[in-house]
Amino acid sequence: NNVLKLFRLMRLGKVFRLLRASSLISQVNRFKQIIEDRRQIRVDEGIVALAKLSLTVIVSAHWMGCINWMVCREFDFPEDSWVTSSGLEFASVAVQYNWCFFKALSQMVTLGFEDGAPVASTTCVARAGEEGRAPSNWCTIEHWITLACVYVGSVLYAVLISNVSSIVYNL
Repeated sequence: NNVLKLFRLMRLGKVFRLLRASSLISQVNRFKQIIEDRRQIRVDEGIVALAKLSLTVIVSAHWMGCINWMVCREFDFPEDSWVTSSGLEFASVAVQYNWCFFKALSQMVTLGFEDGAPVASTTCVARAGEEGRAPSNWCTIEHWITLACVYVGSVLYAVLISNVSSIVYNL
């Protein structure tokens, strides 16, 4: 039954088409052009590149936070999920979003793994440490989602370092 819920996630590909990252990036270029034309201020290409990268990181963290929440909700907030252990099921939408965004950013920069929460469920970690008890299916799914977030964050970190290095080199 839970595996069937995962297949519904395959529809997520259709949602990604709505993101249209290229249109977001073109907005940065348009904003640069407006500043240069109206204010007569020259904007360095390095600043534009960092703005585009920052926008990419923010959008990626938003999507990862939404995916973390959506998968947890699809499984009806399991007892050993990070949502339940943090008491977020009935919190306001703003609190839920802040936690999801924080969780995604923490995963993307690989912070918070020494304590477990909120990056990984402490119940999953405790259950995995007990002898003779296998982690639940939810714990396995949560670990794979965490791994995906860490991977996306690592790629974005590499792109950030290369962009900053390129900007410094061009100076």
